[in-house]
Amino acid sequence: MPKISVIAPVYCAEQYLKQFLDSIRQQTFQDYEVILVDDGSCDHSPAILDQYAESEPRAIVIHKENGGVSSARNVGLDLAKGKYVYIVDSDDWLESTALETMWKEAERTGADVIYGAFVVESGRYGTTCKPFSRAFSSTEKNVINEIQTAVNYTMFVRTECELLKPMICHGGAPWRGMFLRSIIEDYGVRYNENLRAMGEDVLFSQELLEFVSSVTYTESIIYHYRQLDSSLSHGYKPDIIHVFQKAFDEEEQFLRCKQKGKEHWEAYYIRVIQYIERTIDGYFMNKENKKREMRCFVEFKHMLKSEPYCSALHRVPLKRFASRRFKIKVLLLRCGLASAFWTIMKYKRRRE
Repeated sequence: MPKISVIAPVYCAEQYLKQFLDSIRQQTFQDYEVILVDDGSCDHSPAILDQYAESEPRAIVIHKENGGVSSARNVGLDLAKGKYVYIVDSDDWLESTALETMWKEAERTGADVIYGAFVVESGRYGTTCKPFSRAFSSTEKNVINEIQTAVNYTMFVRTECELLKPMICHGGAPWRGMFLRSIIEDYGVRYNENLRAMGEDVLFSQELLEFVSSVTYTESIIYHYRQLDSSLSHGYKPDIIHVFQKAFDEEEQFLRCKQKGKEHWEAYYIRVIQYIERTIDGYFMNKENKKREMRCFVEFKHMLKSEPYCSALHRVPLKRFASRRFKIKVLLLRCGLASAFWTIMKYKRRRE
């Protein structure tokens, strides 16, 4: 049985596959299997994967009809045999010491989940991101609870948890760390296949952390995240509001089902507010949107008056936000000054 199962969905990623696959092959830790799930790719990705598997005995390649990233990851989880599971994306790449770093932490602490630092690769530049203020290992329920809320944050947010102070920026992406496979098997944790384009990572991480009893974070870099305008999280999306609404509905159902308290609802509302800017980038002010600006602005104001945006803007304490600029934007929307917010976003996009 391998110690680590690496799972990677692949969909039309031929441009980046070589670098990704090389980063797997070059790992300093060798006791792993890599499960590559081709999710109905229409480029040369299937052939590249098959060629890789011919020379790599640790590789398992699965070809399936396109069903979305959640479906592909679930196929990988069903096949995984490792003690730990590490889910990654095929257009990114791993630090050569990633698996070794996480395995050594797992041996040292026996933690259910081991998180690491990562680099956001944007063009020619990379920015190192450390989601927590210091390395730690903990079995405290309040720490795990705080991390569970923090899967909603893609920006730095202030925390009251003593171990994690002053700020956290965790996010729900699965490649942030590896987790004990027995947890997902014992409790049947899987990706929600109704969420094919957005929000599935957050929900999976929240459900997983319901059953976690110990967490470790190392400041060592384990992953390189490639920021792509054409990825699921960027680019023009005319249905972005509907997609977000599905993700919000699923999270609200989770929070109610698990009877989560105020801190979890505040974290959820912080996520909703963060997504307001993503609707600007992905739809309202996207250059591919051919609607007149005034019509887009009217739609934007209508969205702000709908749920969960209205509740989020009025219920989240401004002191939670670490960024003064973001705090000002939230205050403008809270006070009904959508036109001022709109102007700021237009100026920001012109400068980019």
